[in-house]
Amino acid sequence: MIEAGACGYIRKDSSLDSYKEAIYTTINHGVYLSEDINDKTYKKVFNELKKSLLAKKMLFN
Repeated sequence: MIEAGACGYIRKDSSLDSYKEAIYTTINHGVYLSEDINDKTYKKVFNELKKSLLAKKMLFN
Protein backbone atom coordinates (compact mmCIF):
# COMPACT_ATOMS: atom_id res chain seq x y z
CA MET A 1 0.00 0.00 0.00
CA ILE A 2 2.60 2.58 1.06
CA GLU A 3 4.96 1.42 -1.66
CA ALA A 4 2.22 2.26 -4.15
CA GLY A 5 2.37 5.92 -3.15
CA ALA A 6 0.04 6.24 -0.16
CA CYS A 7 0.71 9.08 2.28
CA GLY A 8 -0.77 7.47 5.34
CA TYR A 9 -2.87 4.78 6.92
CA ILE A 10 -6.40 4.94 8.34
CA ARG A 11 -8.60 2.13 9.57
CA LYS A 12 -11.91 1.49 7.83
CA ASP A 13 -13.84 1.89 11.08
CA SER A 14 -12.32 5.30 11.91
CA SER A 15 -14.59 8.26 12.64
CA LEU A 16 -15.62 10.81 10.04
CA ASP A 17 -13.49 13.40 11.83
CA SER A 18 -10.46 11.12 11.48
CA TYR A 19 -11.10 10.81 7.75
CA LYS A 20 -11.37 14.60 7.46
CA GLU A 21 -8.10 15.05 9.36
CA ALA A 22 -6.37 12.43 7.19
CA ILE A 23 -7.52 14.11 3.99
CA TYR A 24 -6.52 17.58 5.20
CA THR A 25 -3.11 16.32 6.34
CA THR A 26 -2.26 14.52 3.11
CA ILE A 27 -3.55 17.34 0.89
CA ASN A 28 -1.04 19.57 2.68
CA HIS A 29 1.79 17.10 1.94
CA GLY A 30 1.73 15.55 5.40
CA VAL A 31 1.65 11.94 6.50
CA TYR A 32 -1.34 10.62 8.43
CA LEU A 33 -1.30 7.52 10.61
CA SER A 34 -4.49 6.52 12.38
CA GLU A 35 -4.17 6.86 16.16
CA ASP A 36 -5.84 3.55 16.86
CA ILE A 37 -3.51 1.23 14.92
CA ASN A 38 -1.49 -1.17 17.02
CA ASP A 39 2.28 -0.91 17.53
CA LYS A 40 3.13 -3.70 15.09
CA THR A 41 1.09 -2.12 12.30
CA TYR A 42 2.44 1.34 13.16
CA LYS A 43 6.04 0.17 12.88
CA LYS A 44 5.36 -1.60 9.59
CA VAL A 45 3.56 1.37 8.05
CA PHE A 46 6.13 3.85 9.39
CA ASN A 47 9.02 1.85 7.91
CA GLU A 48 7.23 1.58 4.57
CA LEU A 49 6.62 5.35 4.62
CA LYS A 50 10.29 6.03 5.31
CA LYS A 51 11.34 3.83 2.39
CA SER A 52 8.75 5.39 0.11
CA LEU A 53 9.65 8.97 1.04
CA LEU A 54 13.36 8.27 0.63
CA ALA A 55 12.74 6.75 -2.80
CA LYS A 56 10.66 9.78 -3.86
CA LYS A 57 13.35 12.12 -2.58
CA MET A 58 16.01 10.28 -4.57
CA LEU A 59 13.88 10.38 -7.71
CA PHE A 60 13.22 14.12 -7.55
CA ASN A 61 16.68 15.32 -6.56
